[in-house]
Amino acid sequence: MTELNDLTNSALKLSGVASRNFRFCKTPLSSGDINSWILVVHRCQRTLVAIPGYGVPFLRHFLPLAVRSQGVLNALLTLSDRLRLSDAQVRQSYIHDGNNGFLESAEQTILGNYQEALSRLQSSLLSVQSGLQDAEEAVALSVILLIFGFPGHRVWSVHLNGLIAQIQDPEIPTLDSPSLSLMALNLAAHVDIKAFSLGRAESSQRLWWSGRMHQLEQNVGQQSAGTSFSDFEVSTGYPESLVTLIALVSAVVEDIYSDRALDPTIEPYLQSATDNHRTIQHIVADVEFLAASSTQPADSHLDDVLRTELVIAQWKPPPHPESLAVDTSLALATVWEIMRKSVFIYLWRRGFDTDIRAILSTEYKLRIGRLLREALAGTELVMQAAEQHDITVANALIWPLTVLGNECAWHSTLQPKVLEYFQRLNNHFPIHHSRIVANLLRKLWKLTEERSSGSDALPFGCLSLQYLALQDNACVPLL
Repeated sequence: MTELNDLTNSALKLSGVASRNFRFCKTPLSSGDINSWILVVHRCQRTLVAIPGYGVPFLRHFLPLAVRSQGVLNALLTLSDRLRLSDAQVRQSYIHDGNNGFLESAEQTILGNYQEALSRLQSSLLSVQSGLQDAEEAVALSVILLIFGFPGHRVWSVHLNGLIAQIQDPEIPTLDSPSLSLMALNLAAHVDIKAFSLGRAESSQRLWWSGRMHQLEQNVGQQSAGTSFSDFEVSTGYPESLVTLIALVSAVVEDIYSDRALDPTIEPYLQSATDNHRTIQHIVADVEFLAASSTQPADSHLDDVLRTELVIAQWKPPPHPESLAVDTSLALATVWEIMRKSVFIYLWRRGFDTDIRAILSTEYKLRIGRLLREALAGTELVMQAAEQHDITVANALIWPLTVLGNECAWHSTLQPKVLEYFQRLNNHFPIHHSRIVANLLRKLWKLTEERSSGSDALPFGCLSLQYLALQDNACVPLL
C-alpha cells in the first residue's frame, strides 16, 4: 500500500509544486490505482503541456485536489482506465492474445466507473446547491470529465454545456481557489468557440470573446520582452491574444453563415482595423475586384470578410521569454505562424459548416493554395522537432491541421501528407480523438471526389465537416 504523496515525486517535479504542500491521502492506493495514477501523470505531461519548461498546470491544480477530495482522486483514477484502453496498440495486443473477453469486461468496467464519476458530480452539485459544501469538487469533476471523458462522442458536448452552466449559475458560489476558477473558465470559454469543435449542435455562447475583447487592443501595442506564459498558454500552446482573434473570426463566420448582421460587439474592432490601416475607398476597390473575379453571385458579406482580414493581419505574436530554449522557441514561432495562416483559410472558407463546394474567387483560391503549402511545410518542421527533440508544442496542431485538411478536398495530392501528420501526432503524444478527425476528412475527400466525377449529387450543404460529424453523431474537440 502506498500513499499518494509517495507516488507523485516525479509528478510534483513536473508540475513545479513542492512536496511539502501535500498531505497524505486518507485512503491508501492499491497496486492497480498506482498504475492508473502513473498513467494520469504521464498523459498530462504528454498531452496537456504544449510549452515545456513551465511545469504541468493541470497537475499543479489537481494534485492538491486529489489529496483533499476522494471524489476527484477516484475520477482521475477510474477515467485513466479509459485512456489505457483507448490506446490502439494496447487494444490490438489484447485481440492478438485472444483476450477479447477481458477487453469487453474492461470496457464494461470503464463505463461503470464513468457512471460513478457522473453520480459523484451530481451528488456534489446537489450539496453545493444545498450549501453543504463549496463548488470546488463539482467544478473539478466537470473539468476532469471534459478532458478525460469521451472526446469524440456526443456526450462530450453535454459535459461542456454542464461546465458552462456551472460557471454561469449565479446560485453556485465563487470558488475559493482563483487558479481553479480561472482554469475552468478558460477551458470552457476556449472549447465553446465554434471553430474549436466539430459536431457540436449548440451555438457558441461566445464566453471567450465577451471576456477578452481588450486583448486585441493590447496586442496592437508594443510588448516588452522577458514576459512569461500563462498557464493556459503552457497547456494549449496558443497565445491568449491569438485565441481571442480566432474567437472573433469564428463569430464573424457564424454570423455570415447564418446570413445575419454581425454581433454588435465585433463591429467596433473591424471598423477600428479599417480606420487604422486602410481607407474605405481601398475596401470598396477590393470588394469590386474580388466580386468581378468570382463566378458566384454578389456576396453581401464580402466587406465583413475583408475587414476581418485586416484584424488578422494586424495580430502580432507575443514575445517569448528570454529563458525559453532556442529549439522550443523556434518550434513555437513556427506553430504560431501555422495557426495564423490557418485563421486566414478558416475565414476565407467560412468555417467547417460551409459546403466545400462553395465557389471562391480566383484570388482567394490562389491565396489559400499558397498558405496551405506553407503551413504544411511548417508542420513537417514542428513534427520533426517533436519526434527528434520531444518538443511538445506539436500537440497544438489539431485545429490548424483540420483547417488545412478541410481545404485539401481540392488538393488531393496533399491529402496523404495531412493523414500522415495526424498519424504521427497520434503515435507520439497520443491524441486519440485526432483519429476521428482524420476519418471525417477521409469521408469528406471521398465524397468530394465522387461528386466531382459526376456521381449522384448531394444537396448543397452536405459536403462539410460539420455536417458529416453530425451525421456520425461525433462531437470532437479540436484541441
